Amino acid sequence: MLPEITLSDLKKRLDQLKKLNLSIISYPEIIDILNKEIILPILVTEVRAGNFIERIRINKGDEIFTTKQELSYRTDLENIKSFGRANSPGSSMFYGAVISSPIQLPRIVALAETDELLRSQEKGKVDKDILMTVSKWKITKNMRLAEIVFKKNRIATTPEIEKAYQFHLKAFRKNMPEEEVQKLISILEFYSEEFSKAEITTDADYKISAAYAESAFKTGNVQGIIYPSVRTDYEGSNVALLPKTVDEHLQFEEALIIHVQIRKKKVFLDNLYRTGIVATDTNILGWYKMESASEEVKNKFFGT
Repeated sequence: MLPEITLSDLKKRLDQLKKLNLSIISYPEIIDILNKEIILPILVTEVRAGNFIERIRINKGDEIFTTKQELSYRTDLENIKSFGRANSPGSSMFYGAVISSPIQLPRIVALAETDELLRSQEKGKVDKDILMTVSKWKITKNMRLAEIVFKKNRIATTPEIEKAYQFHLKAFRKNMPEEEVQKLISILEFYSEEFSKAEITTDADYKISAAYAESAFKTGNVQGIIYPSVRTDYEGSNVALLPKTVDEHLQFEEALIIHVQIRKKKVFLDNLYRTGIVATDTNILGWYKMESASEEVKNKFFGT
């Protein structure tokens, strides 16, 4: 049920929540406030089998990953000390990217979300070369995901977001009075803003989005969350999946080691090594050298 208050009072309550000092309020307090004061509406979409998710890890120095597990979700829960956009300390989440109309290569989205240079205020000012390992995962069974699509002024960013937004809005107006619709929109906009925070001072800034994710997993019968990528100006799409979802719905397909050349606001990807398709029952990765791209191709850059 929606809060039994007027739309005006609800907006005041949401404004107060936006002003909370997240560095001092505890995570359990956040969860309690969200569940008791403004509810957690969960919009559900289905991602069908046959689609792919790409995930990356940055290679440090000469580091080479040799197993599938190293490219999957973390299992060292005791070492997860910080909040993420959809996880709290001590909990593991599988973050990846999926195709969207503006960005056909999910690895571009994953890179923008992972590499510090592309996330910082230095973006576009500094050149950089890095190695990254891209893992490609096939969705083998349909997944129910909570979707975040109500960020103001960004609804028309991709056809996928606009279509989902219009679908949910039509359903709201079919089933409830307009004032209730506006209250629900205000709440969904609040959570969408939390999931799309660009300026992150400390990991505590993720407390509200992490609390939403935790509650959605417990009460919404969903296996993950899909949300727009902040670092690609909301044109890319990210997913955060529970480890159980990865085990039951994804299959490791292959991996590539890629030389990433960042030149101001342009990025070029040069494939160096690949595993090829890896058998389902095999955990060990074997790497095979690929031919370097031609100079003609190297002059074609992806914008970030």
